[in-house]
Amino acid sequence: MSYTTGNMSLDTVTLASSTTGKPVSIPNTIFGCGHHNGGIFSGIESGIVGLGSGAVSLVSQIGHAVGGKSFSYCLVPTTYEQSDSDPILGAKQGQREISSTVYFGRNVSGHDAVSTPLLSNGSETYYYLELQGIGVGADNFKLDADNSQSFKGNIIIDSGTTSTFLPTKLYQSFESAIRKAVHLEVTKDPTGILRLCYQTKSEIEDPIVTFHFNGADVKLKPENVFLRVREDIVCLSFSPTNDVAIYGNVAQMNFLVGYDLDNRTLSFKSTDQYTSTVTEGRGAAGKGEVEDPEAGADKNGKGDPGDNAALLNRLFREFIWPIKVSKACCIAYF
Repeated sequence: MSYTTGNMSLDTVTLASSTTGKPVSIPNTIFGCGHHNGGIFSGIESGIVGLGSGAVSLVSQIGHAVGGKSFSYCLVPTTYEQSDSDPILGAKQGQREISSTVYFGRNVSGHDAVSTPLLSNGSETYYYLELQGIGVGADNFKLDADNSQSFKGNIIIDSGTTSTFLPTKLYQSFESAIRKAVHLEVTKDPTGILRLCYQTKSEIEDPIVTFHFNGADVKLKPENVFLRVREDIVCLSFSPTNDVAIYGNVAQMNFLVGYDLDNRTLSFKSTDQYTSTVTEGRGAAGKGEVEDPEAGADKNGKGDPGDNAALLNRLFREFIWPIKVSKACCIAYF
């Protein structure tokens, strides 16, 4: 559990883009400066961006400036094998680190985008989805529904949790199906965290795993299912839990994941951040398209929300996601 204590303040936050040079000012922004922090912080972060639905989250505070309370992101592995045809980094140079991207004021679109209801159980922090089952190859495993509960949300989607945690009974069926499909030497996780690992220097391509959400079937890629923990060891990036289920960030990598808080929907669109560029305006992150909000003045008649959204998109790609600086004097919370 992470925690922080410090001071809260109200001020105009002005961000500058190294691409355009045009500043974007957001008046009356609430932020906090944490002086005593604990938990998962490594000591090099300069802040945490609040992406919840609460009134003081960054998403809510800048919604009027970007045309609505919506955001999307595409998470990438921390390292990747650069391809010869990489349009951003040029010739192959081995493993390189690249940054994930986040967009504000845009919705995920496209013929292969799928959407599921974004559910709330009175929490302004957590986003719930309704998971109906998991497919492993030709086998499907349904999640037992609790008919005594009117709230259908049974899994939280979280960009800050690494593994995906499944209800124990569902996990056991899922792991059993993986064991039957993967014919490699089983070994122990050297980190002692994950339960099923294989001794291999090659990537595990099969079986195909599909998460069945209400109205959205999300077909995972190999990097969403297996996590390389050592050069010669690959582990299943899922764990069982008797607590609330969590859809973690490994399962979200190389998907454009869009949160539309106004219409209460969450969308997935397969993309590939390894070898893709991002186009401004009505552009795309890899193959995942994001729509600009409708053009027009904001509530105060000060500018075009679409222009503000495009600028903020650049700002957060360059400076905020991930937010890391050396020797940070405080942890800043928006």
